[in-house]
Amino acid sequence: MNKSVSASNVSEMENESTPPNFPLYRPKRMREEDLPAEFNKFKDEKRELFTSFISTQQSQIQGIIDDLKEIQLTNYNIENSIALLTSQNEQFQQKIESLEGQTKKDREYILVLESKIEDSPRTSRKTSIKIKNVPKQERESTEDLINMILSLAKTINLDIESRDIKDIFRLQTKREGGGRNTPIIIELGSVILKNNL
Repeated sequence: MNKSVSASNVSEMENESTPPNFPLYRPKRMREEDLPAEFNKFKDEKRELFTSFISTQQSQIQGIIDDLKEIQLTNYNIENSIALLTSQNEQFQQKIESLEGQTKKDREYILVLESKIEDSPRTSRKTSIKIKNVPKQERESTEDLINMILSLAKTINLDIESRDIKDIFRLQTKREGGGRNTPIIIELGSVILKNNL
């Protein structure tokens, strides 16, 4: 049998069978013609502001890009200059090392020459004879001096020949006229020959 629904039960039954209430009204966007003029003005101002901001940003970015390109070019030039200077520095170092080596060899050679020069007078003194008070002839030549020494050697019974004489000369003086009887220096071929004399 059908029973009628009591009042206390009605609210529960409504909740079970009746679909929930949803608002069916959706507000539509207003068309531009329907918008107030102030809003359109505000919108235009904002659009201009964004446009000018974007163009400013783009010009600044372009300026930064140009500056970066210039910096990159400068860096490239600096790197090339450093590479060139490094290469030249290496060449100069090689030249300096070469010159230092040559200088060292030259010093060693100079020392050898100095020692030879120091030894030379000693060696030549060992084989040299000085003869004093020999009258000087007019236009005296080396041959005249050799002949004079050979005749002197015959006089003292010394066996000497012209090939035994390495060098012969008369010392020069500082006085005007050259001095009449300056000493004669004879360099012989050996110390033994000098000792025999």
